[in-house]
Amino acid sequence: MNFKKGRKTNYIGEYLDPDLNEPNLEIAKRENGTYIVQITIYRLTTLNDGMGELTPEGMNFTATDAARNPISGVITVENEMANVTITDST
Repeated sequence: MNFKKGRKTNYIGEYLDPDLNEPNLEIAKRENGTYIVQITIYRLTTLNDGMGELTPEGMNFTATDAARNPISGVITVENEMANVTITDST
């Protein structure tokens, strides 16, 4: 999934689905240094309890899918575009 960045910062911000021009990825930083990751996959699911951690490969995240199963992946940002790759899901 590719999302266009809506606000300019590195990782933190709101990313827009280029087809719908609606926010589909939001990343915020908590006071304790961890990240909140919320992802909406149009007409499929919303991951609203995601937790992220920056690594050299990008931002690794874990969340719970609509069936309450774990899901994880990595987010990379290049040229103000976020690429979300799901690496583990049921």
